[in-house]
Amino acid sequence: MSYGYNLYSKGAVQAGVTDQGLCIQTQYDGSYNFRLGLGYRPGTYQFLTTGDVKVGGKLDMDGTLNISESGAGTAASVTDGTLTLSHTTSDGTGKNSIVFKSASNGTDYGYIQYNDNGGLDDASDENGLLTIGVQNDPNKHGITPTNAERIKFDIAGASAYLDAKANSTGGSVGAVFTTNYVNHVGLHADVFPLDTLWNRTLTAYDSTVEQNRSALYLLFDNAHHSDDDLAFTGMNAPGGSTVDGSSKPYGYMLRSRSDGYIAYQTRWLEQPYSEGGLALGVNALPGRYYDFAVGGKSHFGNDVIVTGSVTESSDERLKTDIEPIDGALDKISRLRGVSYRRRKDYDASSIKHIGMIAQDMQREFPELVETVSVDTDNDGVTEKYYGIKYTSFTAPLVEAVKELKTKNDALETKCSTLETTHNALVAEHNTLRSEVETLKQQNTDILQRLAALEGNA
Repeated sequence: MSYGYNLYSKGAVQAGVTDQGLCIQTQYDGSYNFRLGLGYRPGTYQFLTTGDVKVGGKLDMDGTLNISESGAGTAASVTDGTLTLSHTTSDGTGKNSIVFKSASNGTDYGYIQYNDNGGLDDASDENGLLTIGVQNDPNKHGITPTNAERIKFDIAGASAYLDAKANSTGGSVGAVFTTNYVNHVGLHADVFPLDTLWNRTLTAYDSTVEQNRSALYLLFDNAHHSDDDLAFTGMNAPGGSTVDGSSKPYGYMLRSRSDGYIAYQTRWLEQPYSEGGLALGVNALPGRYYDFAVGGKSHFGNDVIVTGSVTESSDERLKTDIEPIDGALDKISRLRGVSYRRRKDYDASSIKHIGMIAQDMQREFPELVETVSVDTDNDGVTEKYYGIKYTSFTAPLVEAVKELKTKNDALETKCSTLETTHNALVAEHNTLRSEVETLKQQNTDILQRLAALEGNA
C-alpha cells in the first residue's frame, strides 16, 4: 500500500508506463518515509530514476553505492565506463581522484588519482600518470611498522607490500617492496643506525644521529638483519683506524652485516691531503698514504706486476717466540731449483718458468708452504694445491749465507795458518839451500887442494 502524489505527463515517460511522471510518496506498506520517483514509482527505493542523473554540486551519501548494469556491463574505453570521472580542463593540469578517508584520524587517507600529464615526456601534456597512494600523519614513516604507510597488493591470497621508509628525523626517503613469495625484497634508500640494527660495532660507521649517512640498503629478507644483507653507506673513520694510523677519510662503503666492507674515498677533507683522487680498501680503510688496502688474504689468478716496492710489516714489537733457524744450509741443499711449464696452458712452445717444488719445501720448511685454491680448468671450480711463500724464503737464505760465511771464515783462518807455515818452511828451505851451496863450494875447494897436493908429490 502506498500513498502519495503524482505529477503526470501527457506522454509515456518509460516504455510501457503511461501514467507516471514525477511521483512523491509519503507512505509505503505502512512506513512513513519520503520517496521520490522520476519516470517510475519509487517503491522500496527512496529515490528511483530510469534515466540519467546529473549533479552539479557535491553529493553526500551515508549508505553504500550499488551499481548493477544490465547485460554484460560496460568495458573501459576512452568514452565510457561503469564509473567514469572526468573534468573540463584541457591544458594538461587536470586530474581526477577517488579518496578513502580515515575515520580514526582526519589527516590519514588513501587515494587513486589520474593526472592528465605526469609521465616522463616533458615536451607533451598527454603523459598520463595513475597514482595509488596512502598518506599518513606527517613524519610518521619508520623502520618499525608503527604508523608507517603501506600499500598491499593481493591476488587470491598472494600478497605484496610497498612500505614507506624514513630517515632519523621522520622524513620520507623511499620505499621497500616486499612479497610473500620470495625473500629477496630489493633496494631502498634509508638512513638508520646500522650498528644498532645489525647488533654489530661496524668499522668506520658513525651511528650517531648527527653523523648518519644515507644508505642504499639491499634486503634479502624482511628482518633487516640477515647475514646476507648489504648496505651502501657513508664512511667516517675515527683517528688511528686507517692502515697508516690517520683519521677522517670520508667516502662510501659497501657493508655486510658481518663487518666486511669495500671502502672508497675520492677526497681527503683535511689539509694538506685535500687533493682529489680515488682510494680503495677491502676490509681495510686505505688511509691517506695508500691508494689500495686489503685487510685479509688476496688471490690473483695471473701475474702481478709492481712498479714500486713491496713492503711487509716485520717489526720485532709485533713478534713473539722468536727462534733462530737451524741447519738452513743443509735444508736448502736438499731443495731443487727447476724450470717448468704450467699444465694449465701447456704447449711445447709455451714460456718456461723457474721455481721450486712445494712438496720439497714442505719437507724442509713447512712454515713456507700454504694450501691455495686454484681453478685449473677455468670452469669456476677450485681445488686445493700447495703454494710457497717465496718472500719468507729469504729468512733461511740469510741463515744459509751466514752458515757459509762461518765455514768460509774458518777456511780462511786455516788457509792463513797454512800460508804462515808454508812461508816459514820456504824460509827454512832457502836457508838450508844456502848452507848446501856453501858446503858444496867448500867441498870443491877441498878437492882442488887435494889434487894440487897429489901433483906436487
